[in-house]
Amino acid sequence: MRRNALVICVISVLTLVGCSNADSGGEGPPTTPDATASTLSEAARARLIAACTDALRASKGDSADGGAPECEELPAEDYLQAIKEASKQK
Repeated sequence: MRRNALVICVISVLTLVGCSNADSGGEGPPTTPDATASTLSEAARARLIAACTDALRASKGDSADGGAPECEELPAEDYLQAIKEASKQK
């Protein structure tokens, strides 16, 4: 009897958890309205990537890990692109 009660309780909890997740409406964490690739114009995005790439290339031998201020406004995917381009252009 205890086993049946425990199984019913576990199934009920799992059902409630599943239903509450289905009603949330979102598929992942909410996005922030920070700078994203879609909010920047293509020309502005290209300029920011180029400036970040140049800054990364210039600081390549620098031992300080303060980051490049030119890269602060870039979204993550554009920052990754700038890093890749900087490593190609040694």
